[in-house]
Amino acid sequence: MCLPMLKTLVLDSVRFGRGPFQTLLPDFPALEELMLLNIWWRDRNVVLSSSTLKKLKITSKGGCLGTFSIDTHTPNPVFFDYADSVADDYPLVNLTNLVEAGINLALTEDRTRRARANVVKLINGIQNVNILHVSPVSFKVRFLFQFLL
Repeated sequence: MCLPMLKTLVLDSVRFGRGPFQTLLPDFPALEELMLLNIWWRDRNVVLSSSTLKKLKITSKGGCLGTFSIDTHTPNPVFFDYADSVADDYPLVNLTNLVEAGINLALTEDRTRRARANVVKLINGIQNVNILHVSPVSFKVRFLFQFLL
């Protein structure tokens, strides 16, 4: 399906893997806002790549990500809201010109040590953000400030 004029796409309660992202996003060449709500990750390695997105919101309902990469190709994205379990790795996070971001990561005690280096990659990918919202429930403030200071 091709919707060349579509600006906003909201997908709720969908199971997604890498393949669907690679085939789905090119069908919407004018897409500016993508909201993936209550997504279930079926593929362990996900790549989200777009040159037109300005707003991106992702909330996960479950699944376990091995790697998650976000590449926007251009300085377009101004808003990023991400609520998910910490992935095993963030090989590429290219969101350098964000104005506002929200990070809500679920982190269990047994994954804390393994996750530290990977969260640094995520934070470095959004390091130029002007406004950052962090959920205190799922992310220990002390843990976060170790990376920001």
